[in-house]
Amino acid sequence: MLGFSALRCGAIGLSFVTMLVGLLVGGGFGLLVTGPLWTLFIASAFVTRKGEPVVEWLPFLLHWSTRVAAKQTEYRMRYSSVLWISEWPRIEVAPHFLHALVFAPDIRKSLSLVARPIGTAEALRALRKEKTEAITDAGHKAKVGQIQDLSDVQEYQDLLKREQALIGGHADVEFAGFVTVTSGSEEGLTQAVALIERAAGQSGCETRLLYGRQSQGFVVAALPLGRSVF
Repeated sequence: MLGFSALRCGAIGLSFVTMLVGLLVGGGFGLLVTGPLWTLFIASAFVTRKGEPVVEWLPFLLHWSTRVAAKQTEYRMRYSSVLWISEWPRIEVAPHFLHALVFAPDIRKSLSLVARPIGTAEALRALRKEKTEAITDAGHKAKVGQIQDLSDVQEYQDLLKREQALIGGHADVEFAGFVTVTSGSEEGLTQAVALIERAAGQSGCETRLLYGRQSQGFVVAALPLGRSVF
């Protein structure tokens, strides 16, 4: 009607209904008594705020009030840091090796694993490169009289197992892990990050803060958007 939206038409209609009820019930006096109400309806339809009639803001106000009541705006008042799991255990571990990290008490956190399947040809090329680097590193250590660590031996054995699995037809994956830590204050966040780093060490992992890339890390690690990091 006259290019008005449904909300504006509704507000105008309510004003006329209120005026009509006032006239029918109390005549001129009823119209006067109901004046503030029907005036409010008319004003909401024609008075604008930032280029939009006031009545058009009603859905946004209701939506915001609902989110506030449900405490869905609480996160905007909190601090967060994203840590990248830069090192994983180099020896065989139990399936629950991340228990200390996942169940670290009294810390608000989320753990995200992002995986990407790798084609057989690409995976074999990467394995050959890693094997060459491992053999070269072992030769260099032997040449200078440095003893190989158990982790180096285990890492090379893992390369051989992965190569055997690939040749046997199994797929390889590339993966990355992130931990998002949240707290209500900067001081609390610093303490929580320190506790998470300690818990990661207990799980055989090392973590690094994503300096200068917190926003990108937060999108990948904390939001369910399926964003890739590869």
